[in-house]
Amino acid sequence: MPTAKEIPPNDRVVRIVNTAKIFDVSISTLYDWINPKSKRYIKDFPTKIKFGHSCSGFLESELLAYIHARKEADL
Repeated sequence: MPTAKEIPPNDRVVRIVNTAKIFDVSISTLYDWINPKSKRYIKDFPTKIKFGHSCSGFLESELLAYIHARKEADL
């Protein structure tokens, strides 16, 4: 997980619901992608950041980098 010094100052945190919308999947599918015990686990998917008991999200820059990497892999 990135430290505060590694996060660019203009980077945003994208909450779980909005991340699911970006990838056009359900929230349960997104949780499967980040759960190592799931059959649908994606090991190179960005790491979730927790801010409290019920508050978590992903760095927008990491989501975009993941999307671009997938796009390049498909070429």
